[in-house]
Amino acid sequence: MDAQQIQQLCQPYCFSHPVTALQLIETHISWVILTGQFAYKIKKPVNFGFLDFSTLDKRHHCCKEELRLNQRSSDDLYLDVVAIRESTGRMSVGGVGETVEYAVKMRQFDPQALLSELLAKDQVPLESFFALGYRIGAFHGIAAVAEASSSWGDYDAVTGPVIENFIQIRERIKGQDSGLLNALQAQVDEDLIRLKSLLQTRKQHGFIRELHGDLHAGNIALIDQQWVAFDCIEFNPNLRWIDTASDVAFLVMDLEYRGYLSQANRFLNGYLEYTGDYGLLDLLPFYKSYRAMVRAKVAILRWQQTADEKARSGLIEDFRGYLQYCVTLQERPAPFLAMMMGVSGSGKSTVAKQVASEYGAIHIRSDAVRKRLYGLAPDAVSPESLRDELYSEQASEKTFARMAALADSLLQQGYAVIVDATFIRRHTRQPFIALANAQQVPLVILHCKASEAELAQRIRRRELKGGDASEAGVEVMRQQLHGVEVLNGDELGCELAVEGEWEVVLRDRVTRT
Repeated sequence: MDAQQIQQLCQPYCFSHPVTALQLIETHISWVILTGQFAYKIKKPVNFGFLDFSTLDKRHHCCKEELRLNQRSSDDLYLDVVAIRESTGRMSVGGVGETVEYAVKMRQFDPQALLSELLAKDQVPLESFFALGYRIGAFHGIAAVAEASSSWGDYDAVTGPVIENFIQIRERIKGQDSGLLNALQAQVDEDLIRLKSLLQTRKQHGFIRELHGDLHAGNIALIDQQWVAFDCIEFNPNLRWIDTASDVAFLVMDLEYRGYLSQANRFLNGYLEYTGDYGLLDLLPFYKSYRAMVRAKVAILRWQQTADEKARSGLIEDFRGYLQYCVTLQERPAPFLAMMMGVSGSGKSTVAKQVASEYGAIHIRSDAVRKRLYGLAPDAVSPESLRDELYSEQASEKTFARMAALADSLLQQGYAVIVDATFIRRHTRQPFIALANAQQVPLVILHCKASEAELAQRIRRRELKGGDASEAGVEVMRQQLHGVEVLNGDELGCELAVEGEWEVVLRDRVTRT
């Protein structure tokens, strides 16, 4: 179909159902017709190399793939693939005549429900991004894993799209941006050499999966109080059979580029807590750079297709903004180690998330780590048959050892780390104090306290709400209160009570050189 036929299709009589409003939305690869109840997505007859919609058969195949892929994560949003037919010069959806095109039929939702729109209106609570991390983590968990014999996730499969971005951008830009583009490609070339072994290891461990591929704020919506990721990449398997780190990096990059740093951190920490895949952090800067270059390429493609000078100017500004974002990825604040301390219900995790959001830190929560060690999701209710073992002294030792190993690795990579556990016993605190000394990073023990009545009230509220990684009840909290081993010696110099102007003191401590 061409633009003229699309305009002919934008008439109420072309549809077999009531049409309450008609709106046409155009992107660089598709047209979307909104009718009020349903939306119809039609692929443009274009070929960009990485995407080939040049024939009707290819577009039909991609429509069917789009339906299959998106139904994994979007519940009842994607409905069917329908034929667009023409008879005696009249277009219709699912009518009679010659089939001239295919469309993906979707349940229409309010465009204001898009994450990109909600962000612009400041209508998304920060905690919702943690839930979004859980949601994407659960989706990744059910996605098909690449066969070891396949080429998906191999070094060439990873490097091909990365290099292709630079080639296709160079074909379309003027010389004034070439210098920065060359510098960015040189950095990417270094990263690819350094990360080659890790990329291969990730595939061996099952992290190459059939994922979303285009996970940014414009492809996520809040529908019926649930986050829904839609519009997966259907046109190029190599762009969706990817490392989970690449999928995560796209949304993290998109949020950071838009200036939503705290939101990006909450999403990332939610994902890490749900999946336990802290290893993806090794690859996160590389994949964020790659994803930014994808968006830069899209901006250039749209610039070529747009005649409006104001729109062209904005697209060039976006293009250059993504290049500058890639430059900033070489910078990272100095790392530090923060330990949360306090009995159950004292607010440790709430404070930990707050600090992580402000400083871009990685939050490691003992409740989630403990469950992960026993094959449970953080929000799962542990079975009675496992309770004694799960909360045994031996399980606690394994949990703290795993947290220490994670903290050590992340500090070495340059991340600030917050370890979130009760830390009421001295022998659990000492390894982390030693770790901070060995890594020569600032250490702070954030001590959370509350009255016993307030602690009990918070725990009961948490139990009623459900879905929390912690399963400690009021009786456990009371036992903890009687077992607190107070800070002493070198620990006292690290303590910071979470009260008064503690945020100001924290900022001074963790930013010291």
